[in-house]
Amino acid sequence: MSFKKWITLLAGLTLVGALSHVYAQSYGGYINVAGRNVAACWQPVHVSVCIEKFGLLTDFLLESDLTKGPRGTGEFTFANQSNYSLNGLRGSLLESWEQPTAQNLVFKVRKGVHFHNKPPANGRELNARDIVRDWEILTADTRAGGLYEAHKRIKWTARDDWTIDVEMDAPDVPGIWAQDLLLIAIPAPEWKEIEDKMDDWQTVKNSGIFTGPFMLEDHVDLSVTTYIKNPDYWGKDVFNTDDQVPYVDGMRIVDFADAATKMAALRSGKLDILSMFGLSGEEKDAVEKTNPEIKFVPGFVMGLFTWVRADLAPWNDVRVRYAAHMAINYEEVRDDFYKGNACFPSFPQSCSVAEHLGMDWLKKYRPDLAKLFEYHPDEAKKLLADAGYPNGFDTELIVSHDWAEHFELMTTYLEEVGIRVKLKTMEQTMMYSSIHPGPEGPDDKVYTGMGAHDTGCNNLNMACLSKWHGADAPFFGAGFVKGTIADNKMRALQNAYKSETDPIESKRIWTELYLHWLELAWGINWMGVNTYNHWQPWVKGYEGAGGYESPRLNLVKYYWIDADMKKQMSGRDPNE
Repeated sequence: MSFKKWITLLAGLTLVGALSHVYAQSYGGYINVAGRNVAACWQPVHVSVCIEKFGLLTDFLLESDLTKGPRGTGEFTFANQSNYSLNGLRGSLLESWEQPTAQNLVFKVRKGVHFHNKPPANGRELNARDIVRDWEILTADTRAGGLYEAHKRIKWTARDDWTIDVEMDAPDVPGIWAQDLLLIAIPAPEWKEIEDKMDDWQTVKNSGIFTGPFMLEDHVDLSVTTYIKNPDYWGKDVFNTDDQVPYVDGMRIVDFADAATKMAALRSGKLDILSMFGLSGEEKDAVEKTNPEIKFVPGFVMGLFTWVRADLAPWNDVRVRYAAHMAINYEEVRDDFYKGNACFPSFPQSCSVAEHLGMDWLKKYRPDLAKLFEYHPDEAKKLLADAGYPNGFDTELIVSHDWAEHFELMTTYLEEVGIRVKLKTMEQTMMYSSIHPGPEGPDDKVYTGMGAHDTGCNNLNMACLSKWHGADAPFFGAGFVKGTIADNKMRALQNAYKSETDPIESKRIWTELYLHWLELAWGINWMGVNTYNHWQPWVKGYEGAGGYESPRLNLVKYYWIDADMKKQMSGRDPNE
């Protein structure tokens, strides 16, 4: 079924106007946010790993629609990593879009957007041809990660200066929104003229290749990156549409070497926002005890699970995989170990998203699958015996040093039913490459049992599942299961989901796909571990938005500082 639906991106302004009168925006001051220790990271092709650095300099095709957040209609929190749906997005560089079929889109580019007024673009107006050329350049670069060679399967053509036709070689209704449109920076194509110099932040500072709300002012590797507002920025406040943004004069991204230093900066008022991966539940409780005035909301949920080699004994028997689930007391782990700061099931979809089918739903509609997440150690032992392992078996779990503590607890539960797990710890990048090194599949000499992993991006329902965890995807760790009956069914469901444009039928297919993943149990669930976004009460307009999506820090343009409150509560001036 095909559909046409123009999305007017400034719709709902009547409601917005009614809501915005309670806020008194003010200009000036700096906002200090906690960042990650990412060093020289200025090439636009690196945007997926340089989220903070580029989110302020560039604009993106889409952004979170804050009028549907806590300040607006309350439909979305925007607090969780990549946790949004298409209905929670609005256009930034795009004014509107249309999807005539499952393989075609039409973009209408916003007029009046100008690059920073410096060479080589010299403040000229951005148009559709710039965006198409960026797509071609960026996706042809090996440094573009998951977007590399995307131009071969998704063709963008400028119909005129303000219209882009997009044609996919295969239907992928959710997938293009999940990554292709949300992770690309849109610099002036002239950036290629200075590409060989862009590892030097001074080149970036002196170059007018971006359209974003801020410009680079200073940078110290692994320390502080400072930005100043773009005085010629094209954007307006989505609430008070006559107000020019940004409100603040500048912004600093502060990299911290350790959690203790970061928490000290938050407590002292030196840090205004802490949202990228946030604080753990234990850290949140500690801050709340000493600084109850600091605001927080639940943020990114780290959905932990372990892949198993479903193509090798003993994990190739579904009874063994079910036994591993029923050996774990999920409620006890959530309540006692994580003090309630966790949720389950955490795979195949993060248990933090609104569409998650959790235990209440499973108990009502699929009690057989709900039973996997109940504590049944005696039944787990029987399943192992029925599968030919009455005395259990030995296996190995590849895990990163950072996650070892989480999975050590899992092994204690598994050992009680006879699954004896030896942890093989390593750096996280090595862990990932050991579990899924590439299209050739895992090495039987390296990975034969279990491999720790996280759910990854969880936006747009199951889009990331079909894109990242499918049997042909780079993050697939179940081994050589391609061509099996179970795999063929999964592929058929994924293809149907990618092709479906009717939202009701799409949700039905999505539900069937989700349940099929639970039935397969190729991933042994652990926990979705909560983190928390924090901010100072003098930061206004901010309600906890966070996450890994590229436009995250671009939203700072809508926040402002209550200078009097900051001075009174922290003794610090607005520019500090």
